[in-house]
Amino acid sequence: MKKGITIWLVDDSKSVLSVVTEMLTNAGYLVESFLTAESALEKFYENRPHVIISDIMMPGMDGVTFLEKIFEVDREMPVILITSNPKMDFALQAIRNHAFDFILKPVDEDSLLMSVRRAVEFRELLEEQRATMKMMEEANHRNTFKLKNAFKELKDTTLETILVLTKAAEYRDQETAEHIRRIGFYSHMISIEMGLDESFAETILYASPMHDIGKIGISDGILLKKGSLSKEESESMQLHTVIGARILSEGKSKILEMAKDIALYHHEWWDRSGYPMGLKGDEIPMAARITLITDVYDALRSKRPYKESFPHDEAFKIITQGSGKTMPSHFDPDVLSAFCEIEEVFDDIFSGNNFGQTEEANANTGMP
Repeated sequence: MKKGITIWLVDDSKSVLSVVTEMLTNAGYLVESFLTAESALEKFYENRPHVIISDIMMPGMDGVTFLEKIFEVDREMPVILITSNPKMDFALQAIRNHAFDFILKPVDEDSLLMSVRRAVEFRELLEEQRATMKMMEEANHRNTFKLKNAFKELKDTTLETILVLTKAAEYRDQETAEHIRRIGFYSHMISIEMGLDESFAETILYASPMHDIGKIGISDGILLKKGSLSKEESESMQLHTVIGARILSEGKSKILEMAKDIALYHHEWWDRSGYPMGLKGDEIPMAARITLITDVYDALRSKRPYKESFPHDEAFKIITQGSGKTMPSHFDPDVLSAFCEIEEVFDDIFSGNNFGQTEEANANTGMP
């Protein structure tokens, strides 16, 4: 994958350029460095790298302005920002300014290489998508039947890719493929119970399992810690919502657009006590409100390094009556009501006894 992959590095500090260049070249990447954003931008009009890494605070043109000018020319160019600001508000601003990712100073080699790898994979997926679309356009001129098959193959491949990416995130958090599937099925059944349209119910079946995909960007030291997290570690963990939204932000399909909303907002609570933005009530997208209750239920039922699993009745009581950090006021009342109506279905899905109720959606959409 790394053969011929070019990374541009923009920073006014020669020492930073030297250290980061060594990290990247040792990993097999070709690196071209620039001391100013202006010089990088001038060359960008003539030639394009695969990924750009830029500092934010630089004399002359700063990193954010540089990012905006790059976006005007090439909306698909992944730009990774380097910053010394670990706060949530900066992360949100980086997302709004179209940054692919952000890395904190001092630069950690593992975090750097992980971010670059994801950026390169993102570019490769876009190129593959363009090649597939070209193939389908050519097929359209030859045979309509072949075009339909091409569309089906593209859909199957896309759903398979989504599942693989989701598993990659979940496995880092010691989750299982069954957990991924259950979140989709719970959300699908809640949507049906609430009377939401069929298209929404099908879309959330695939979108909701990607709720924690941003955990790919959280360090193992925090993600796999068995004890309680410190305040600083908790703030870092909360960034998985922003990172997940960034990963999914370039997606144009209904599934990925919904998944982005879910990733960013599935920890927002109805009473405004959630994160990352402190939204309240209907400000929170419906898909995120649904995924919240399914994620809480499955977390309560599942064994973790820091807790034992709860039986269904206890999990139901905690969600509907409150206990510790979980309160009924966290949930959309309509979503909570729907959960109460089909709570036995949740128990069956967790126990693996009721996947048949989603068999039709499973068969029609390719869920494994």
